[in-house]
Amino acid sequence: ISPESESRLPTSVQLGLHYLPSESVSLLLEFEKDILQDPIVKAGIEYRLKEWVILRTGVNSQPAKIFAGFGIQKESYGFDYSYGNQSALGNTHHLSLFYQWND
Repeated sequence: ISPESESRLPTSVQLGLHYLPSESVSLLLEFEKDILQDPIVKAGIEYRLKEWVILRTGVNSQPAKIFAGFGIQKESYGFDYSYGNQSALGNTHHLSLFYQWND
């Protein structure tokens, strides 16, 4: 913040929208703007194929990226997998495992 300082505080704004046109479809949109960077736009769609199976796809503007994936959740545990293609990194695979504790 000070002209004498070389360190800078993060200055970014994010806005996200989530729309449910039906019980099985979710539309997602996110805008992100850092003061020193170009704006980033992200959009995605999620389709609940079964109660425990979710299909996903989306795009990211900066860096340009497309992705697709799925999630499986049974009771309080599950996993997610996604495949992405990005110009800088090429093909990427992401896997997450999770467990949710109930209060």
